[in-house]
Amino acid sequence: MSTWLYPISKRSGREFCLEDGTRLKVSVDSYAKLVKNGRLGEDEMWGVSANFRTAQADDEVFIYTGDQNLGIIGHATISEVKMGRAPMFSLRFDLKKCADLLAAPVPAPIVRKWLWPRRAVENLTPHLPKLKKFLPWIKPEQTEQKATKKTGLPFGSSPEQNKKVEKAAISAVTKYFCKRGWKVNSVEAEKIGFDLLCSKGSQKKQVEVKGISGDSVSFIITAGERRAAQSKDFVLSVVSNALSKLPAIKFWTGQQMEKDFSFAEISYLASIKN
Repeated sequence: MSTWLYPISKRSGREFCLEDGTRLKVSVDSYAKLVKNGRLGEDEMWGVSANFRTAQADDEVFIYTGDQNLGIIGHATISEVKMGRAPMFSLRFDLKKCADLLAAPVPAPIVRKWLWPRRAVENLTPHLPKLKKFLPWIKPEQTEQKATKKTGLPFGSSPEQNKKVEKAAISAVTKYFCKRGWKVNSVEAEKIGFDLLCSKGSQKKQVEVKGISGDSVSFIITAGERRAAQSKDFVLSVVSNALSKLPAIKFWTGQQMEKDFSFAEISYLASIKN
């Protein structure tokens, strides 16, 4: 998944449009007012001019303003990317995180060292590790001790536990697609580089599922699965906290997977030389 930066400014001339027809000119003050009274989510459709073909549902969006030199003051998740003559994001705001960021913004001078926020939206993903150090809801030990977190298939876990995690992850992803009108067929037994073949009309997705027992995204991926990721229909689905009551599902295309993840060799096939 990707993380985006959406700049707002009083100079933009944009307005917040609320459900009762009220229109408020965009400014730090009007934004803060809507966060405080809980009405920011009423203006869910936000126009975008860049990167809308790359963004996808469940991506994170951070709201930024250079006004008053504040910086990052809000957080949302993309519910839907609506294409057309005027592309738009349907945003789902986390008002608690918005309030936290208004109280302690990620300073604009810091953000501008990473990128120059001119367009809606800019890609913040490469700077996410640096950003996390400033987010008020992330404790320092969560970034400093990341290596101690549980991963999906930790070395030393029992095969029985791994199977439970995998089964729960497959079930969660299957339910996710079925609820959205997709027909889902399991092809796990065929060993073809992905687990689920999902179809809806002419659309097709080849979904490789990775289950994680904790929340640190790290897993084993085979050479065959990486080859399968070259297909335009390939989707990597990672299910964090797979055995919990509220597993979190995130998605990457094959191209995004190669961009966002690093890969380390952990085994070799050894054969006697002739």
